[in-house]
Amino acid sequence: RLGFIVAPPWAMRTLTAAKNCLDWHCPIPTQMGVAGFIGEGHLTRHVRKMRGVYDQRRRLIMSFMTEHLGEWFDPVPPLYGMHIAAIARDAIDLEAVTTSLFASNVKIHTLDRYHLGPPKRRGIVLGYGVVDLPEIEHGLSQLHKTLLRAA
Repeated sequence: RLGFIVAPPWAMRTLTAAKNCLDWHCPIPTQMGVAGFIGEGHLTRHVRKMRGVYDQRRRLIMSFMTEHLGEWFDPVPPLYGMHIAAIARDAIDLEAVTTSLFASNVKIHTLDRYHLGPPKRRGIVLGYGVVDLPEIEHGLSQLHKTLLRAA
């Protein structure tokens, strides 16, 4: 229940009033702690560090996709976010693949779950926001093995 907004000075009075009308009981100690965390530069350092971490993860996935999964998928280079979409080249049963991977504790979603209607393209989404490099390597390896078995 804690968030922050960077707003111009002219908007502060109105935003504060709106916040107080909607949710006036946020914990003051938590707010003060987060404000100190941001004000002392810790958030900036954390974001800088994590950009490097996420870049490593993204590069690992893109490299593996190109080197080992190109027979099945065309990766879509990400412009933002912490995921990579990959468009399926052939009529792979992606639901069977993702179900098999889930049994191995590898969670990859199909593009189908991101469409309201029938999807125009088939593929997968590989998230890397909360997965460390060894787990990514394991997941990609399992995906590769599953695709080889399905072929």
